[in-house]
Amino acid sequence: MSKIFNLFKEDKFILKPIDYLCGILVLFVSFGVYLHTLTPTVGFHDSGELISVAYTLGIAHLPSRKFFLQKFLEKRYNHRK
Repeated sequence: MSKIFNLFKEDKFILKPIDYLCGILVLFVSFGVYLHTLTPTVGFHDSGELISVAYTLGIAHLPSRKFFLQKFLEKRYNHRK
């Protein structure tokens, strides 16, 4: 049997102190990465728009809006001669 399945022994879950330390280390590292990448204020892209949409109970734009606009403009102004 694998080591993974041998954690249970006589209805007890066996963990060593190193397992707890590794878990705490992963917790703090992931929380540190989260804090490092957290935006301190309103984000640059669509946050302001989405906040105003939520306030007015409106409908936000579709995520593929710029691709649709790009395809529309390509078809409109990129015709072959």
